[in-house]
Amino acid sequence: LPAGRQLALSDFPIFGLACRLAESYPHARLVLSTRDFDSWWRSEKRDVLCSWMAAYVECNRASAARFDAREPGHTVCTRSATHELQCKLGYSFMQFFWRAPFDSFCALLSQGEPLCTNSDDTRWAPLRAGFEARVEEHISSIRACVPRERLHVFALEEPPEVV
Repeated sequence: LPAGRQLALSDFPIFGLACRLAESYPHARLVLSTRDFDSWWRSEKRDVLCSWMAAYVECNRASAARFDAREPGHTVCTRSATHELQCKLGYSFMQFFWRAPFDSFCALLSQGEPLCTNSDDTRWAPLRAGFEARVEEHISSIRACVPRERLHVFALEEPPEVV
């Protein structure tokens, strides 16, 4: 960027690329937002894994059983071509960033396992541990590659519960 210009990037699609961005923009300051893992995990499980990703994985599993998966242009899992692209990019990102824990989650779903209907299911424990290890690895890698004077760590706090 030219001197004096500012640019903010957040979340998908740049999540997981902080070290590359820090190297490419040596004068940029980076903000690392952290959050209590338990709180993050509840929302990741509910809003991403068991909502967006589970529906996409399940639909693809079910449609593969009904149709030849090699059929070009086969889109039965999404509302539109744009939504299909968003789902594919999201799925690719999840595989890229989360790696083994996400692959394990998808493997359970692709077998038709009703994982998301029971949050107390014991199969969540290794998935949670894998995601937590990946979050810790991510934070450590950012702290290691971004000079201290360019990194601002912002710890998010949970809002008080409304009673």
